[in-house]
Amino acid sequence: MRILPDNGEGYALHDLVHGEILGRILVDEKDFWIYDGLTLDLAEQEEVAGQIIGFQNEMDQLLKTLNFGD
Repeated sequence: MRILPDNGEGYALHDLVHGEILGRILVDEKDFWIYDGLTLDLAEQEEVAGQIIGFQNEMDQLLKTLNFGD
């Protein structure tokens, strides 16, 4: 599965083997998520959402430590 940002509205989930779109995971500013699709079961949804939320938190922390010459 490939997880790609979806124009800032969420993350598109793609099945690389079958070339299908599996739906989207939408995440709000409080890290609440919802799955917009029918293919993944609840455990798969939670795994993907956890990966996305974890990556968001890691990126937020990284951005806070970088100096952009301000």
